[in-house]
Amino acid sequence: MYLGYHPYQLYFDLLGIAILMAVVASLALLAFLAYKRSFFAVGALACVLLALCAVQLYRGAMVPESAWVVMLGAIENTTGSERSRLVTDLRSHWQVRTMRAFDWYRLSKKWNVCHAMWHQVDCVSPIASEQGVGIARDMLNDIAKSDHAFATPK
Repeated sequence: MYLGYHPYQLYFDLLGIAILMAVVASLALLAFLAYKRSFFAVGALACVLLALCAVQLYRGAMVPESAWVVMLGAIENTTGSERSRLVTDLRSHWQVRTMRAFDWYRLSKKWNVCHAMWHQVDCVSPIASEQGVGIARDMLNDIAKSDHAFATPK
């Protein structure tokens, strides 16, 4: 299940939903403890809430749609061993037809391309053969799931 404002979305699987329920329960307990003026417990619970939210943000923040074209362009504009390295990087972080935003942020720095999550200055935005984000993501999925190395351009 995806929640969020388009194109920024959080993915919730069963563990993500459990974390969300723990956050809701913790908020209710936090309100009760604040009412009882148990400030030490409120502080401790606030720290737990921050940790739960950070875990879900790390686990669930998905790549925005515009990043698919940048990823595809980065792979298509390289050849040989460089392309093989990028494909290996993609495969190591690829999930079911998507990628976590934090993984893409690290890869974009490694690949020296714009990450497309927010406006950047002085970064490279490679041109992909396909500008449609859905088609670009499908092509990336094929690359990530294929047995071919995609070491040479088509």
